[in-house]
Amino acid sequence: MIPRVDIEIESDIPAGATFWTPVPDDIGDEGFGFFQDVWPILDVSENEASEVIDAERVAVAFADSGSTDEREFEDLAKAIEDEYPDSLGDDAQAFMADSGWGGLESLELGVAGLVYALAACGFFPAASCRSHYDGMSSWSEYPVVMFAADEMHTQKLQPFIEASGCGLEGDSARSDLLCIYAPSIVEMMLLASALIAAKATFD
Repeated sequence: MIPRVDIEIESDIPAGATFWTPVPDDIGDEGFGFFQDVWPILDVSENEASEVIDAERVAVAFADSGSTDEREFEDLAKAIEDEYPDSLGDDAQAFMADSGWGGLESLELGVAGLVYALAACGFFPAASCRSHYDGMSSWSEYPVVMFAADEMHTQKLQPFIEASGCGLEGDSARSDLLCIYAPSIVEMMLLASALIAAKATFD
């Protein structure tokens, strides 16, 4: 059962958007934007992004079908992300083996595909969070991907955000960044697939 949050969605480009993009000196081993436990994901190929999106789709379907509530989904998602299926029994072990699971490059289920799709389309992902049912390990109450982009890319991105059911907002703490958000990871995954299918739009 994929968790869903009741939030208001606003998909227009925020009035205060600065359309800033980082230069090489702005990007360190932990990316940019002064987030913790992050790393730069840039210059991603279309094939790399598609592989992550496909793997994520399979894993989310497994976690969704194998859970009856948000807590069970979180447990399955966390085990898949960490690649520790042993603690969750035969079904999780079988999934990892049968699907040829290759992981999500240490990102979280439900937002990993969008991070890679954005990077492949010329955006600068900064941080992401699936939002966690336990609340303790989550810095966002709903799924988010923070990123930097110039005005041209942002203008092209906005219709895809709206069509997928996602929202777009600024960040009061980091005014140079934009944030894609959604009531659930379903919309984030729809956006990821739409972006990579239309990658030529951003070239």
